[in-house]
Amino acid sequence: WAAGGAGQPGELDAAGGPRVALSGGGSIPLLGLGTWGLGDDATAGAAVEAALAAGVRHFDCASIYRNEAAVGAALHAALASGRVARRAHEMRGDTGRGPASRAAFLGGVQPAPRRPKHCVEESGGSAALAAAAVAAARAPLPSRRRFSAALALRSPAGGGPRRRELYVTSKLWPSDHERVREACLGSLRALRLDRLDLYLLHWPPSEDGPLERLWRCMESLVAEGLATSIGVCNCSARRLDALFALRPAVAPAVNQVEVHPGWRNEATLAACAARGVHVTAYAPLGRALGAGAGASLLQEPVVREAAAQLGGTPAQALLRWAIARGCSVVPKSSSRARIEENARSLRLAPREGGRAGEVEALRALDAIEPQQRRMTGETLVGARRLYASVEEVWR
Repeated sequence: WAAGGAGQPGELDAAGGPRVALSGGGSIPLLGLGTWGLGDDATAGAAVEAALAAGVRHFDCASIYRNEAAVGAALHAALASGRVARRAHEMRGDTGRGPASRAAFLGGVQPAPRRPKHCVEESGGSAALAAAAVAAARAPLPSRRRFSAALALRSPAGGGPRRRELYVTSKLWPSDHERVREACLGSLRALRLDRLDLYLLHWPPSEDGPLERLWRCMESLVAEGLATSIGVCNCSARRLDALFALRPAVAPAVNQVEVHPGWRNEATLAACAARGVHVTAYAPLGRALGAGAGASLLQEPVVREAAAQLGGTPAQALLRWAIARGCSVVPKSSSRARIEENARSLRLAPREGGRAGEVEALRALDAIEPQQRRMTGETLVGARRLYASVEEVWR
């Protein structure tokens, strides 16, 4: 039934719950915290602290969210104090019921090339890296080593938690398409990291022409060790085909798109599965993200019935539905109670019928109609002029 995101069956990390392997190497936790719209810095920091306490290790960030510094401060404080360490079983869920992906696995991804000369940022060695760091972070960082030492999250002495427990994603906003490396360094400085686990194009360019130059600059981030994996957001099947037609040296590992029973997004999921691209589902609870964007799914009778069969809450049932389709999920919340509730979704045990009972309960959610996006794309048209029309957003 896992018709969605690609990758190998989830492995269990020491913390953060089950993970799914990505095509270019590494793995992504199935459950994360979305940090969009978390409010002021204090609220964002408190949400990160609550997520860490609940065992969440995957944090989905973006420069446009304007809270990366607060997220980074909370992560840094947690690692410095040793509060990240947790036992493996607290988040791992049932080891026999991780989502099995039917998607083809992209093997043999070639090493990333040196930063192409046609990138906007000039090519060069450590001196160029230092110059970009100064421009992006407005701080005296004369070398990559010093940049790493100043920003990296390090474990306290005596066996405390390690940076590798965390999985941190950030995204490139379209206004930064001409300054890819500088924008990435800006997010790294805000997050107090020297490497992102995943860096995504927040929205693809409106035309296919700039895509090759833009993607080569993204690949250069992997070559320099600034990002472990790269990917896309809101990328349609047609745009994904256009990207792969460029024969990328580093293939997109992830496509983050809206997925929930009210917008199953089946064409995009199928395209990603065929290409070996893992899908991360945003808005997995089906809450409206703008005016006229549809009602929340949490009150849908079929969702509530599925939750009862699973012995959980409607939110937990919706998260399990997306995970069962092979997706990782990044629900956003600033409520400690809801963050803990979301984390417990990985440990649900159906009241009867075992795995077959769970599949039957979740399949019922496939009947939800009408299918309607919660992220309509209207805010990207007009004043911001990222796209000429809503139709162009999703073409």
